[in-house]
Amino acid sequence: MKIAVIGGGASGMMCAWLLADRHEVHVFEREPVLGGNIRTLGRNVDTPAATRLAAAGLHLDAGVIEFSRDRFHGLHRFFSALGVDLVDAPGCSSLSLDGRGTWNSPGVLDEIHASWPQRARWALRSLPGALGLLRLRRSARGELAGRSLGEFLGRDAFSEWCRLLMVYAYSQPYADIDGIAAALAMPTLASFMAPQRWTSVRGGVYRYIERIVATRAIHVHTDARVRAARTGDGVQLRLASGEELRHDALIVATTPDEVLGVLADAHEDERRWFAPWRANVATTIVHADTGFHTRRRRSYYSEFDLLKSPGSAGYNAYLNRLCEIPAAHGRHYFLALGIEPEIAEAQVLHRQQHRTPRYTPEAVATRNAIKAMSGARHTFFAGAWLYDGLHEGAWQSAQAAAARL
Repeated sequence: MKIAVIGGGASGMMCAWLLADRHEVHVFEREPVLGGNIRTLGRNVDTPAATRLAAAGLHLDAGVIEFSRDRFHGLHRFFSALGVDLVDAPGCSSLSLDGRGTWNSPGVLDEIHASWPQRARWALRSLPGALGLLRLRRSARGELAGRSLGEFLGRDAFSEWCRLLMVYAYSQPYADIDGIAAALAMPTLASFMAPQRWTSVRGGVYRYIERIVATRAIHVHTDARVRAARTGDGVQLRLASGEELRHDALIVATTPDEVLGVLADAHEDERRWFAPWRANVATTIVHADTGFHTRRRRSYYSEFDLLKSPGSAGYNAYLNRLCEIPAAHGRHYFLALGIEPEIAEAQVLHRQQHRTPRYTPEAVATRNAIKAMSGARHTFFAGAWLYDGLHEGAWQSAQAAAARL
């Protein structure tokens, strides 16, 4: 078959890899590069700063950054099949609530070789959080459909930690976190609170997209904006240039808010199920400003420092350990979202926009219906948003679309 995949992000490229050994697969990506929210400086990000870093052997991720080995089982099997070189990534985090102090995850205590008195003080201070965790896990087993995350969280430190973890996981602004569908967020939060082993891709996450292209004969079309019309025996694509191309099947692997813009002849059911989805545009910043820590008299950089203050709410990820930067390099690098007032402009190396869905209860409630109609009119749907909204969900959706096709 001749198959068109619209969208060259994670799920689209996974679909292409699964199908290209048996079919003629064409990927159409509207951006000039592949990857979607996977952005690695010096690989699919080509700027003067990225070039200088790459020349020094540094490839910093400006989007997707690490994966749970304990939760993302299918994804890690896929990485193994690709021959991707993975490295173990630390998973420590801290929370700074301006006016209320700083809390550390247990892993930080191990990293700083905390004494028994320090651990005892930490345990006592963390007791309310432990009780909050028990409450959260109990709530996650209840009925979540139609409910939002804010119904399960208070304004205590543990609840704020949960909100900021969701900022990290789904790149949503802090102000919108309470409105995320509980059916999506609660299972993710519950898993984050369990012990996790994390991995990252050696040389940057984009390396696995490079492996996909290197190991399968996939026809890639970038800078390609397309509209699709379904016919009795296939799909007719019309490019922005006016060129028309016929395919036997279509896989739409865009964010859900973009689907109706791709389908020129959307059916009534498609319009109904995709109408509730809205876009979210987030901006990550790769920078070298250590002021976040020095202003708080902190000497240890955890992998994910979470911050809530009157002017900022987000995270500051320490890339040196996550991206295997040798200590001898002598400079610290970070990936930040939602804390731009904390960062000196002169220390900013790269800004990257990312498009993700807004996971409202109304939108998330349509997912089962969308999965059920996948395949009708030669059209299949793929995307992390159909499952957990993370990279494991991207792989699950690709497998489901490829199997159904």
